[in-house]
Order: sequence, then C-alpha cells, then structure tokens
Amino acid sequence: MKKTDLDEWKLLMEQLYKLFSPDKLDCWAKESGWIKRKRKLDAYSFLHILLYHCGNLAGSSLRELSLSLEETCHISMTPEAINQRLNKELIVFLKKCLEHFIQVELNYQLPISDELRKFCERIRIIDATIHSLPSDLKETFPGVYRAELKCQLEYEFLTGQFILADWMNGKENDSLYGKNRLETVSPGDLFLQDLGYFHLPTFQKIDESGGYFVSRVRPDCSIYTGNPNPRYHADGRVVKSSFYQKESLAEHLEQMERGSVREWEEVYVGYDYKFPTRLILYRHTEEQDKSDQYKRKHSRYQTKEHVRALDGATIIMTNLPDTIPAEKVMDLYRLRWQIELLFKGWKSNFPTTFYKQIKEERVLCHFFAHLLLFLITTTTTYQARLFLLEKSRIEISIQKGISVALRFIRLMFESIKKYTKLTNGVLKRFHGALCKHALKTKGPPEKDPLIILGANYS
Repeated sequence: MKKTDLDEWKLLMEQLYKLFSPDKLDCWAKESGWIKRKRKLDAYSFLHILLYHCGNLAGSSLRELSLSLEETCHISMTPEAINQRLNKELIVFLKKCLEHFIQVELNYQLPISDELRKFCERIRIIDATIHSLPSDLKETFPGVYRAELKCQLEYEFLTGQFILADWMNGKENDSLYGKNRLETVSPGDLFLQDLGYFHLPTFQKIDESGGYFVSRVRPDCSIYTGNPNPRYHADGRVVKSSFYQKESLAEHLEQMERGSVREWEEVYVGYDYKFPTRLILYRHTEEQDKSDQYKRKHSRYQTKEHVRALDGATIIMTNLPDTIPAEKVMDLYRLRWQIELLFKGWKSNFPTTFYKQIKEERVLCHFFAHLLLFLITTTTTYQARLFLLEKSRIEISIQKGISVALRFIRLMFESIKKYTKLTNGVLKRFHGALCKHALKTKGPPEKDPLIILGANYS
C-alpha cells in the first residue's frame, strides 16, 4: 500500500471514528442522563462491551455481560447492577450516538454519468425491516401477527450516508412514516421506494421541492389519461367528470410482448387525487412470471381478481424527464434492491435471540445498540468500498465487508482509547482483510449498480 494511499485511508477512517472518543461519549452520556456522576461503567467501556457481544444485549445473559466487562475492561459489576444500567436513559444515549453518526460528512462518492448528474445529486432509498420478539411482549410491541419491532432506514446510495434510522412497533404504517422525509428534500434528490411508501401527496411534495421519485404503483390504483373528446354543458363548460378517461392496464398488458415496455408521458393516478405523472408498464418474462407465481402461492395475503390481472406486470411512476428512457428508469428502480442486501448483511452478522423474560428497556437498548453498530460497520464498509474502487479498481461486497468490519472495529476503538488515534498497523490489516475476504462476486451486468449509474473507474 502506497504511503499516499495509506494517508488517505487513515484520514477516511479517522473521519468516521473521531466522534467516538472517550470524552465525547461521556459528554453525550451526561447529556442523556445515563451518567450523572463518575461511576465504574463509563460510556466508552459500555461501547466496548457492545462491540464484544456484537450489540447483543438481549441474547447475552447478564452474567455473560458482567464477565465480559471484567475480562475486557477490568470493571467488576454484578449482573443486577448491569440490568439497572439498561434503562431509558441508555436508550436516549444510544439515540444521541446515532444522531451524531449520521451527520458525519463522508469523503467518497460513486461517480455517475453526466446524463444522470443533470438531475440527480443524491439517490435516497428507504425501506423497513421487521424483527420478531417474544410473544409476551406483544402488548408493548404489537405487530401484525405477533410481537414485532420495525426499523425504518433510509440511506444515500452514492455515499452510503444514512439519513434516517428509527424503531417503531410492527403495526406502524410505512407510507405515513415516509412523510417524515419531506423536511429534508433538496433539489436533485432522487427517491427510490417500494409500494409500502406509496402516497400521492408525498410524491407531489417531492416534485414541488425539486426532487425526483421512481416508485412502483399499486395495481389496484385507478389510472386515467386526458379525454380528447370531453362532454360539454349547454353553456359551453366542460363536464368535469369527462375530463379524464380510465385506462385498463390489464388490456394493454395483454397486447404487449413478454419483456417489453410501454410508456405514457402523462397519466393521472388515483380515483380522487388525479396526480399527473409519467407511467411505465413492463410485462414480465416467463421466468419472472414463474418466480412471481411461486411467491404468490406461498404468500399469506390474498389478492383481488382485478389486481391478479396485473400479476405479470411491474408498474412504475416517475417525474424524471423523458430524456431518461423508460428502460433506464427501470434500471434505476432496481437499485432499490441494494437496501435489501444491507438488511441481509444486518441479520446475518447481528443475530437476535431472546430470553423468555426480558424488560422493555432492555429490548430497546438491544435494538438501538444493534442499529448503531450496523450503521458504523455499514458506513465504514461503504466508504472503504469507494476508496478501493478509486485507488485500486477493486470492488468489495457490502455484505462480506460488514462481517470483516465488525471484526476490526473493536481493534480500531482500542487503538483510539490507547493512542488517541488509529494506528497504521490496524489500518493496514483492515485494508488487507477487505481485499482478501470481501471481494465481490460478479453477477449479471444488467444488474450491476456501477453499470446502471454509468460509474467510470477505467
């Protein structure tokens, strides 16, 4: 590794980890009320225990947490003393750590094609993931069928910067929660989202703020086009109900070849709302249809007959200009799947198990600790990926990179505590481990995000 590259690598990692100095952590702990006076267990030692147990405060017994504290930090505390420290103030402290971390400015960004750069400054992807809880917590954390906690997560795809991260009960409505993002919309923001966040007033606000969206359309949503032959009143006024004519997407679908796309430059979406937008209808291939049929067969939900007529289609709406071809819009929407890969990396590297009897505060401490570590490891991996792409033309897998980062983060924190900085030895080992153990397996080129965005690393 060249000295100039090592210096940049060090600067990158210090940018991410400078927030977690012992002094800053203790300051936030005091502001949150978790630490009111000098105690055996300080904020930095607690974070060290989180790293040792991968944030698993609910699956690790209090006795195991006590032994780990003794082993790694030479602090002796009884299991009950630790239990008392897993309280509401700790939840506030962990939230404060999250808030500060997602505000860190990141150095590296994916380059995109000049065509996209005209419209797109940021690509924002939002989705939710659900974690099941013990059944005795159903009253506290109600879900659709069982006790559940839902995590809402939004991140910026070009840098890996997290914009929004929060927990709620499993019954909370995604589309209503999605409105919380409207305060942070900037011109040039491109929003990619699934059906759960389909909300026409939200799309209108994004459009009015100078942002862009690409979203699937609910198959039961009414679609209209302008009526070229409206009816008129006797006084010459147009009959309002004849302004629009309803389109049957199912009929259009039957006339399309498999794998083909049909586009409307402007339609009106919604029976009452009539939101004007660009619409793209894609008919699935036979392979895609077989996959969809298997999913529907094993789904717990039953769809209505008029909705089933569109089972073989993907309906996309967007306010991107028509200079971006329909096929390119479909490719951009595929980037939404990247957040699903993050969730897979989360659940595979941060497993959650519970004891039968566990208090509410400990559950929330566990999940906010998991979320904090997940954001740290993912952001570290994402920025490392961009660094390696630019400097070495090496592409690493985010999922594999998270597992590597999780093993080295504890060494980084120990380095900061001991030397007040990251040492070259730890940084070189982390760099080498990523290059050796986290290389990405190449998939189909049409699904490669770098190709979709026109990122040029040649």
